[in-house]
Amino acid sequence: MLQERSHVNYVWQKMRQDLPTRDVATNYIEVVTCDYEYSMHIILMRRHDFLASAFFEHNFDERNTNCRPWIKGIGRYYFCNVDYLKEVAYDFAKVEDFKDQSLFWNQLYPGFLEEEREQVKFIKKHAYPRKSWYRKK
Repeated sequence: MLQERSHVNYVWQKMRQDLPTRDVATNYIEVVTCDYEYSMHIILMRRHDFLASAFFEHNFDERNTNCRPWIKGIGRYYFCNVDYLKEVAYDFAKVEDFKDQSLFWNQLYPGFLEEEREQVKFIKKHAYPRKSWYRKK
């Protein structure tokens, strides 16, 4: 499914402006949820016929601000339609409310939720490094 390069450029620029981002580059956007608990990394691989890759991270321990254990690289998806990617990204960041047809939270997220849970259990079982000087006042 070929898409006009101008349309891809327009949607890509609109996403960079509208979405809450932590990092952006020419072919890269890191979108975050409002509580910074989840992060969506979007890599634009080809503009001319549009191909993008996205993977997700989860900061499962928000209370530990000095050493945040991120679960990286969960749920990698490839997108061949820029409009579908836009809807997923807006839904992920909760910029637009898609109600029952929630593209990310209802359709994509359940697919890697179990993998994410297993990684959280593993990390919580093992003490991840906390520096003693973080606790000093």
